[in-house]
Parts: sequence; structure tokens; C-alpha cells
Amino acid sequence: MCGIFCHAGTGSANIEAGLRAVAHRGPDHTEILRDGIVSLGHQRLAIIDVSDSGNQPMKSRSGHVAIVFNGEIYNYKELKRSLELEGALFVTGSDTEVVLEGYDRHGTDFFNRMRGMWAFVLHDVRAGKLVYARDPFGIKPLYYAIRGRDIYFASELKCFKAAGLPLEPDPAAYDLFYALGYFVAPATPYKGVSKLRPGSVMSWDIDNATYLELARVSRFMDGIPLPTLCTPAEALDALDDSLTKSIEAHYVADVPVSLLLSGGTDSSIIAAISKKLDKQPTAYHIAVRGSEDTQYATDIAQHLGVPLIIEQLSEESLTDEYAKVWDILDEPTADISIIPTALVYGRIKGRAKVVLSGEGGDELFGGYLRHGLLSQHTRVDQTDAFNTVLNAGMFPQRFGLSYTNPLVQRIRAGLLGSGMVNDLVGAYLASTRSIDYPLADTAVRNTLAAFYEAEYDPRIPPSLAFDTLAYLPNDLLQKSDIASMASSIEARVPLVDRYLQTEVSAILRAVDIRKATEGKKILKQVLERYLPPDLIYRKKKGFGVPMMAYKTHAFLDDFEKACVFHLAHRDAFAVASDLVHLIASKGVRPIIARKYPRFAFALISNWKCFADSGRGG
Repeated sequence: MCGIFCHAGTGSANIEAGLRAVAHRGPDHTEILRDGIVSLGHQRLAIIDVSDSGNQPMKSRSGHVAIVFNGEIYNYKELKRSLELEGALFVTGSDTEVVLEGYDRHGTDFFNRMRGMWAFVLHDVRAGKLVYARDPFGIKPLYYAIRGRDIYFASELKCFKAAGLPLEPDPAAYDLFYALGYFVAPATPYKGVSKLRPGSVMSWDIDNATYLELARVSRFMDGIPLPTLCTPAEALDALDDSLTKSIEAHYVADVPVSLLLSGGTDSSIIAAISKKLDKQPTAYHIAVRGSEDTQYATDIAQHLGVPLIIEQLSEESLTDEYAKVWDILDEPTADISIIPTALVYGRIKGRAKVVLSGEGGDELFGGYLRHGLLSQHTRVDQTDAFNTVLNAGMFPQRFGLSYTNPLVQRIRAGLLGSGMVNDLVGAYLASTRSIDYPLADTAVRNTLAAFYEAEYDPRIPPSLAFDTLAYLPNDLLQKSDIASMASSIEARVPLVDRYLQTEVSAILRAVDIRKATEGKKILKQVLERYLPPDLIYRKKKGFGVPMMAYKTHAFLDDFEKACVFHLAHRDAFAVASDLVHLIASKGVRPIIARKYPRFAFALISNWKCFADSGRGG
């Protein structure tokens, strides 16, 4: 796991400053490779082959290709053996060299054989181009900015600012942000700055200053044997085996591996199978006030014999972390759980370099409460008559937020759950909007419908599609990466894996998929092999923070300032009249902060990300 900052072109940029902005991602080694008008910068966090031979930027044996790589390839030893049979010679024990030599021999087709997480930039000297790619789930981030005939690459947006690139907000990206609370790739909050789409492989012609998408690496692996199932018991055996293989693969490292244990199903299955594999991880848990998770995590750790370190989220620690998180975030978000996530990684810092996390289990196995509703819908359209009529009854003023809008939403939920309406986009928005008001609803629906059409794979159940393709990479994995890397920790996600995704898809198609994914039933049935039922079956809870329960005055004060900021910069941030009505009244703002803290946090984070640029700071 590492940090990247690169530049190709004749324009001016402070490469050293841009790279220093992600020094936390890789404190073990810093290096910049310059070749003509191409500069490849790398900050290394040494995980596999921790010797100096694994340092980057790295050149191929032929000298024709150089690379800066962020991530891990879990099947690199298998790929290495295959390349050695072809005559390849290796001088390091790193997975980076395998990617380098694989591309030098097979081109971009080699990326389809990789199992892991990655974001990298290759300089192909012979072809006169840069090749840049991202793993198919979007576990690792990669941003790029085009300025005239120059292109820049970075692991975090803050690199561009540190390097001296002028950045301006992109109002076209904000309709979806206000609705969902995150930016969907390739969109970012900045004009001319893009987030590489998951799985995308692109090239930049250095002389002609043009770019082209070469390929998309699928979330699914081709050519692997899929389980043949006959009975429910065989399905559970196959799933248990698939989970075991994925979790074992994610232990590939030359440093100790730890894990997060929330007490929920996903982290519990990782802990249980880790013990089965005779791994010896230390587990970490963050205790949130009023949550039963801590007792469950404690009982699960005791049952499995896993050492558990509990960190308390006190009012003081939350206040401190709330102040610190703005140094970490450089992409606005509505996800308040960035605070406890950053806090727990901050407490782990110095104790572990690699931590396993349960992200992705809900998207793979249908763990969110909304998935029951979404399973009733398959039609994806830009418009829906019921939706249009109901939206007309919603108002952005105080009375609407307090009374009429919640009533309309209950009517909407009733219709969506009655079978009278088939509207997957509407059902998803009704379940996930950050505020009970259809801001820019037509534009949002159009964007989501087009996104579904472009990204959907029939091997993904429609009820899980938006969470798998949009929410997981652009919110959850983005949060996991930036929070963990701020503390120089590599977060790995065994439930977000190409082999596992492929095998689970086959298993679910062989059983009653709706019943199997109802409340993650099939995953919990596997967990019964390791834990007693009373530690498995309980009400689903997310990793959220009740900000008002902690009496965080800074949150309320900052929301006031964020509202003023957005009202002062309406055009820059697409603050349309409805949004003006929502945030202009001082009497309405406390209602929003209390009832819709995600929306409030979205505005605060956007203000914080832009305030120091001189735009209304």
C-alpha cells in the first residue's frame, strides 16, 4: 500500500510537494523517477518484500517499462511461477515486479489474471504512453487531472492542491452528491479532475496528449472452476470454502495482519475463519455509546480465543477526532462514520501495518434493510408517474421537513412495497437519500439510470446493483482507504474479492437467491458453524455515530457556517432554489442537523474541503 503522484508534460508542477501530501500513505521510502517529461513519484508502505529491493518506482528487466504501484496482488506467487515458466527472471520478492514483468510480456491482458487491489501508473517507454489502471471494485483510489497537454495522477486529491494546480468546484457533480452523499466515478468535486472508474485501464499518449480507455477488468474471474451444487448443505460447504480461500489469500504479507471486529456478521466470519486457518490476529473494536456491538464483539472474541483491544468513543475523543478528520478528508462525504473509522485506525497506528475489514459483505450478501424492498423492483427508468406526483407534495420549508415530507415518504414506501410500482431507481433513492427531499430529482434519476445501464452486470442481483456498483466503491471503500492510510495502515477487504464474487454469484444462482440474501441468511448459516446462534442473529446496525447524543457543539456550529458558505457560492456548488429554502432559515437548520445528520455532514465536509482554497473561507 502506497501513495502515488505523477506528471507527464512540460507544464510546471511541484512534484516533491505533491508527493509529500501523501507521505502518510508510505513512510518507508520516498523516490521520484524522472525520464524526459515524465515524473513518477512514490511513497512506499512496505508490506510484501520489505527489503530495499522492493522500493519504487521500479523498472522492468528490459528497461522498457517503469511503474508506481499502490495495492497488493494476492496471487502474485502463482502469477510469478507462470511467468518464470515463460523465461522471466525476477530480482525481488515483491508483487510489484510481477505486475511489471507481466505487462512487459502480455500487455494489459495480464491485469485480468490479477487477484487483489490496485491503482498504478506504468510508463511504457517503447510505446510512448502511460498506462493507468484501477482494480475492478475500486478498493484503491486513483485520480487524474488533465491541464492542456499535461496529465497528473494522484492517490489523493490533496496532491493536486499541494503541487500548485488550480482547482475549481464542478457544479455538475453536485446534484448526485446532495442526494447520496458521495461522488460517483468518474466525477469528483473539481472541474477537470476525474476519479478513474473501477476496473478501468486507460492510456495517455505522451506526444499527442490524448487518452483512451483500453479495457475494463471485470469484477468476475474467467476460467476458474465454479462450484457444482445440488443441496442446501452443498451450497453452504461451497460458500464456506470460498470464504476460507479469500480470507487466507488476504493474509499474504511479510508483516503481521490484524483485523477489525465490530461484532457484526461480516467481521465475525473473518475472525472465525482466521482462527480456523490458525492465524493469530489481534482484533480491534471501537465502542460507540448506546451500542450493543461492544458486548457482542467481546463475547465473539472470547468464544474464538482472539485477543480484542477495545477503544472507547467518548465525547472527548469524538470531539478531538472531529477536529482532526478535516486534515484527512479531501473529498466531501456524508458518511459520518469516517470519524470512528479514522479514530480506530489512529489507535492501531504503530501496532499493525495490515488490518482486515468486513466492508463489502452487505453488498455481496444483501445485508441492508433496504434490500428487502429493492428485491421487489427491477425496472430502471428515468421517470415514474407515481414518483412525480409524490414529489409535488414535498416542501423544503420547516413545516414540510417536520410533517408533510415524512408523511409523503411513508406513502411512497407503502407504494414501493405494495407491488403496485416497479421502480428500482425510485426505491433506491427513497431508501438512501441523505434528506427527505427530492433535490434535483430529475437529474439524479437520469444519472442513476444511465449509470445502471452502463455498469450493470447480470451476475449481480438488481437489488444489490446500486450498492455494489456505486455505494461500495465511492463511499465505503473510499472511506476505508483514506481513514486507514492516514495512519499508514493497509486496510484489506476479504469480502471484496474477484474469486469470491465469482463463486458467490454461482452459489446464489443455484439456490433461492432472494431467500439466501434476505438478511444475509446464507452467510449467517455458514457462521453457525463457528459461533452459537445468540451471537449471530440480532438486529442489523450500521457503523454510525449519533452526533447529537454526544452533544458535539462543533458539529452544529460548523453546519451553520457551512450553510452560510453554500448560500454565498450558489453557482459554484449548484445550490438551486429548493436547497436555498432548506438551508437559508436558521430555524430549519437545527431540524436538519437532528433529523438528517448525513446531509448536514455532507455540507460541512464540502465547506471544509473548499474553505482553505480562499472560496468563502
